[in-house]
Amino acid sequence: MREDALLPALNRKLEEWPRGGGYAVAFSGGADSTLLLTALVRLDCGAPLRALHVDHALHPDSARWATHCETTARALGVEYLGVRVTVDRDSPLGLEAAARTARYRALRALLSSGETLLTAHHADDQIETLLLRMLRGTGARGLRGIVEYAPFGPGYLGRPLLEFTRAQLNAQAQRWGASWIEDPANRDPAHDRNYLRLHVLPALTARWPAAPRMAQRLARQMAEADEILDERAAEDARGLERLDRVPRSLLLELGPSRRSNLLRYLLRQLGLPMPSARQLQELVASLRVQRRDARPRVAWPGGEGRVYRDALYLFAPLPPASGPLLRAPVTGAAAWAGPEGRVALVPTDGAGLPERWLGAGLTLRFRAGGERLRPLGRTCGCSLKRWLHDAAVVPWMRGRLPLLFHGERLVAVADLALDESAAAAPDVRRFAVSWTDHPPVH
Repeated sequence: MREDALLPALNRKLEEWPRGGGYAVAFSGGADSTLLLTALVRLDCGAPLRALHVDHALHPDSARWATHCETTARALGVEYLGVRVTVDRDSPLGLEAAARTARYRALRALLSSGETLLTAHHADDQIETLLLRMLRGTGARGLRGIVEYAPFGPGYLGRPLLEFTRAQLNAQAQRWGASWIEDPANRDPAHDRNYLRLHVLPALTARWPAAPRMAQRLARQMAEADEILDERAAEDARGLERLDRVPRSLLLELGPSRRSNLLRYLLRQLGLPMPSARQLQELVASLRVQRRDARPRVAWPGGEGRVYRDALYLFAPLPPASGPLLRAPVTGAAAWAGPEGRVALVPTDGAGLPERWLGAGLTLRFRAGGERLRPLGRTCGCSLKRWLHDAAVVPWMRGRLPLLFHGERLVAVADLALDESAAAAPDVRRFAVSWTDHPPVH
């Protein structure tokens, strides 16, 4: 890279992105982020600039590194903001992933509206990412690699240095006389990315010097391919009333590739983690189960899919339930909140529970078996079990419906059904059950 090549290239890249909210550099104090911050100061792009540092507290010298970052930013005339985070060292995803999650969560919280967070990812980071994802069995979306520009929290996330290699950036930093931190963790080959960096990439680029540039080209092509796949999935999902409840017939009418593509799209839209390829196959296989009493379920970390009647339901795992032994008072003045949601009694002009029942006290319970009620408008009573079946309440929510009892009589099933005895009571003022903050029941 020519000595004068970086600043014009950086400026051209920034001109492609909005500048309204200014820039914040994710400033670790390493060579790459130090160079990016220095380049932005030299460029003087006319937009507000901040340096944001996240101390992961994983190294004994991390506080000293934070001080170095603040001193460097101040010397460059840049506003500095640092924050310390707690990293889950026992995360099943591994320490690297846990640190990255904590870092981006903190940076997202620090970002201002419309501001663009800039990170110093470069071409070597891109090829490392692509190789890691390929070895872990990623699909087209994963092979987009490090995305160059995207929405992020209240602003945006940009990587303006992806065209440059680590060696090019280090050479420029040395020419400018920059001072940076060397994190010894970056030399530990026990981490997969470090192993690639230390042992694989040197041999790869020695044989194929253009490999980083080709990796960036592949990432762009896969981003275009993924955009087309998303457009196709959006068309397939156009007729859905709810993204978390998909008719089994719709999925089975699609070919295998479009079916898998639609399922991945729906999971992303719902904010659910992606299952493995094997788990996705199990999810598809569950659609073909024909037994009427079958209730197929496929679970993966952070998500699950269940088939009930003629639909596939996609949702996050439910928290542990309160259970049938719970007894909780509910009055007009005090709501109840628990893992099943929030229950309150609110005045109503329509059908509801009589005021005098509230004074005497209502008890909230959960299904234990044997409950009966006479739903409003029916001429005879029925078991709660029968009513739940007729009302098409999904099986996994039947034990999570708040039940209100007046004495030992079931008088309300959440906000779904009211017992006939409530309408027969003479009170003028009535209260409706309000049940909120819960998963869908149908």
